[in-house]
Amino acid sequence: MSELEVALVRIGACRFLGTDGMGGASVYCGTQSLADEIESRTPGTITIPNLPAVDTELSCGMRPMHALLASLAACGAMDAILILLKQREPVGHFSVKAIGNRPLSTPAPFEGIRLTIYAPGVDEARLLSTIRLAYTKYCSVGSSLDPGIAIRLTVSSSGGALGDAPPEHPGGEPGIQDKQQRQ
Repeated sequence: MSELEVALVRIGACRFLGTDGMGGASVYCGTQSLADEIESRTPGTITIPNLPAVDTELSCGMRPMHALLASLAACGAMDAILILLKQREPVGHFSVKAIGNRPLSTPAPFEGIRLTIYAPGVDEARLLSTIRLAYTKYCSVGSSLDPGIAIRLTVSSSGGALGDAPPEHPGGEPGIQDKQQRQ
């Protein structure tokens, strides 16, 4: 079994930076109308965290399977942020860690994907229900994936940084599975 990991961090109202840990990076943006709606519902400014270093000399970008993971993370994140803002839940920092498990054979499609969502200050119960809704009903990238891929969701709105989340193990029934993470 092979494991791929990407990290996604919000860098604007509807802009996200995805990195693959090997120097590859990509920026993901929503439509202009989505960006306008999110900006109109966002009080104040968004604090941009320290961004990971990207070596633009060595990197030609993300590999396709990393880009697919980052696209899934970004698509659901955009939907989740808009839903939370419509519920009048303040959303500042928002990041997603996506880990995909693949066999060592060729082709090597994802068999399981784990998404860990970190949104400090957001009510965890609301965050979990919003994330579930975003990834199961509104995320076009998720809807385009094979329904046999087991997708696990973990949310955290308090405690340590996203990297402190304990790993989950793939398996279980295909589809969306989720849990809240207490730190």
